[in-house]
Amino acid sequence: MDEIKNKVLKTYNQKIQTLFICIGISILSGVTLLTTLLTMAIVPVKSNILLKVTLPTVIALVIIPVILAKLINKPDKVFLKWNEKELVISCIAICIFSGLYYVFNGTKFGEVTILFLLAHYFIAAFSEEFLYRHIILNELLQSWNVFFSALLCGLIFSLLGHIGDSPLDNLLYRFPLGVFFSIFRLKTNSVLYTSVIHAFYNLLLIIG
Repeated sequence: MDEIKNKVLKTYNQKIQTLFICIGISILSGVTLLTTLLTMAIVPVKSNILLKVTLPTVIALVIIPVILAKLINKPDKVFLKWNEKELVISCIAICIFSGLYYVFNGTKFGEVTILFLLAHYFIAAFSEEFLYRHIILNELLQSWNVFFSALLCGLIFSLLGHIGDSPLDNLLYRFPLGVFFSIFRLKTNSVLYTSVIHAFYNLLLIIG
């Protein structure tokens, strides 16, 4: 009986520890993002959205988690492997969407601005998917089952990843999206696919 009790307690502790690790990673990335955004905002140089917003996003959501994974001896958790089919499908989808988006919205935003917007949203979407659907989701799967991993990943993504937004919007819109992206990533085993869909969604929102 004591052995069973100890095993259950150990499993419970592992689940809680994993959850807190994921929450900590998300909070650290958020603090880093805010810090780098503020830093870039006060830097006395003329810059565009890629330097002021995209670069801080990549630093906070990709570079910091990679460094953190190496520090806690989990470097194998951060590397992505893409097959040729995955790359081809994603590139074709991006080219078609970007072309149509440029044609229909080029005059609205300006030809140069829209190119920066497309680049930013694709890079930002990949950065978010890398952190939440790769780093955090994989970490959750070490201790939680698929259902709860997708659920918890969606909660962390919506509530902590968008902590500056409306809590109601986060629960009503971003939480279901976070769960959907998690399930889609698990079904396809592709962060690249979820990144493309995520970028499409965000780009459509700003013209809606």
